[in-house]
Amino acid sequence: FYFGIEQGDYYLLVFNDKNSDYQWQYDEPIITNIAPVSALTAPDPYEFPIKLHLSQGNPHRVGWTGILSISDHHSQLTKGYQSLGKVTSFNNPAFSQKIATLGMWRPLRFIEEFGFGLYSLEPYDTKKIPVILVHGIDGTPLNWKEYVNKMGNTKYQYLMYHYPSGLDLWFVSWYLAELLEAMIAHSKVDDIYIVAHSMGGLVSAGAILELQSKKLDNNIKKFISVSTPWKGHQSAQYGKDYAPVVMPVWNDIAPDSEFIQMLNQYWLPPHIDYGLIFSTSGESLASIRNNDGAVTIDSQLSWVMQQQATIVRGINRSHTGILEDNRLYELTKAIFDYQR
Repeated sequence: FYFGIEQGDYYLLVFNDKNSDYQWQYDEPIITNIAPVSALTAPDPYEFPIKLHLSQGNPHRVGWTGILSISDHHSQLTKGYQSLGKVTSFNNPAFSQKIATLGMWRPLRFIEEFGFGLYSLEPYDTKKIPVILVHGIDGTPLNWKEYVNKMGNTKYQYLMYHYPSGLDLWFVSWYLAELLEAMIAHSKVDDIYIVAHSMGGLVSAGAILELQSKKLDNNIKKFISVSTPWKGHQSAQYGKDYAPVVMPVWNDIAPDSEFIQMLNQYWLPPHIDYGLIFSTSGESLASIRNNDGAVTIDSQLSWVMQQQATIVRGINRSHTGILEDNRLYELTKAIFDYQR
């Protein structure tokens, strides 16, 4: 386990919740020799993990007075469900670049103020196919404005995943899967399409695999990734190695991360029509390899993902400019209309 917390001293209390009731019982092993841990001076958990040993004992010996109730434990997570399908517009102040940057550098504050959510641009219509739009790092649902305007809404209805992009990908992928699971359960949708830009492709793939592990992936019929760094991003590795503060997301988009390796190991469900679209125009000073101004073409063209794709197409636009290109809309519609 690791925690993304503000600087300060914290006490850890750990017990083995054998019956999963979020309450401690006397026969459940618990930590009794707790010492404060400084979030500012604690060693790197990946290099020097803090080891805790469970034993039988009375928590009152360490001044423990209680544990989170189920409702408290989930209070922050359920906040995101309040935005599931909530109707809004691109003028929503929460979609500003300032808030997107807050989610990148202060993700916990983002969660406190906005939570997670799938925002809709119109009331739910059972006659339209839901299209989930997932932005990338330091992104916002506002990035999809031109795309939605060009695609039109006569056949599709758009729901935009709003999340803090500075958090680790394991968590934001899991949360997207939770929202999709709730959507499937409550809306009784048959088909769901997903379109993701940049790191959003990694998030979406992780969510699809999470749904697959629960045998809930049958509703996901189409998946399109746009300019996604499937082999990771070297800048994240530099950030891990040299930055004074390491954002959790960097650990997962570094080329050798466990998350990237997981995506290379587990393939998408075979019933999904997957479109891999990559961008080729740009020049990033952070890389000497061919890139689109942000992500190398090599990373976008992972051989593992190409093998899973129904279609692979490149567009000579920059990493962000591709979202405004008419060819992207044409390719999207072609993939959406494709029938096996």
